[in-house]
Amino acid sequence: MADNASQQESFDSERLHLGAVYAKALLGAAAKAGNVEAVVEELESLVADVLDALPRFNALLQTPRLANDIKLQLL
Repeated sequence: MADNASQQESFDSERLHLGAVYAKALLGAAAKAGNVEAVVEELESLVADVLDALPRFNALLQTPRLANDIKLQLL
């Protein structure tokens, strides 16, 4: 049981790191294109209007059991 918790923590830290890398890359690209505000507004809208409003859909997107290509189709 302890191994499972350890694996989950490892997965979460790797996932957080990867998320930070992608977020920095997205903001860097948006800054280079001169539209940081539009990108941030769109992300805030996605979180508020979709992920917060549909917690089961949010959980579905976060599960490692579902392949990324299927998640992209859902989006």
